[in-house]
Amino acid sequence: SRGVAACAKHFPGLDAVQRDPHHDLPTIALDWTAMRAIHLPPFEAAIKAGVALVMSSHVCYPLLGDPPGLPATFSRQLIHRLLRETMRFSGPILTDDLEMGALRTCGAIPEACIRATDAGHDVLLICSDLSAAREALAALRSAYQSKRLSLAELEASVQRISNMRQKILGSLP
Repeated sequence: SRGVAACAKHFPGLDAVQRDPHHDLPTIALDWTAMRAIHLPPFEAAIKAGVALVMSSHVCYPLLGDPPGLPATFSRQLIHRLLRETMRFSGPILTDDLEMGALRTCGAIPEACIRATDAGHDVLLICSDLSAAREALAALRSAYQSKRLSLAELEASVQRISNMRQKILGSLP
């Protein structure tokens, strides 16, 4: 009612991580049974309650089918298939800050932006490095022009962000 959007984070769950994603890339060795029983229910409840946004985590979940070392940030299986298709979250999905130490070994920020977008994110956070943000924008433009990234998915992302914005601003007195 005051123009603030709630964000559920850090999808699909952080459990008791051994490393701080601000500094290092953690791994959570939980299988689908544990994830469905413990970690996904809060997100399911938030989605049912109408949460506006969901933020992903820079954590690896190798027992969920992704290769070791692949954080949820770059997992199409977790972001697009699980969150968007299976759990039917229709709002914007955003990354955690792509400058965090967890992604330091995963490549430069422009490539991280392309990989996160390909996984299904609508909003990419680069919180303090303006030159990295400019490089990321150029890399994304190139990826869309070369068809590495889907223009249809870009248009769907823009629509999700627009819908959320309208919903938030439309509720103001």
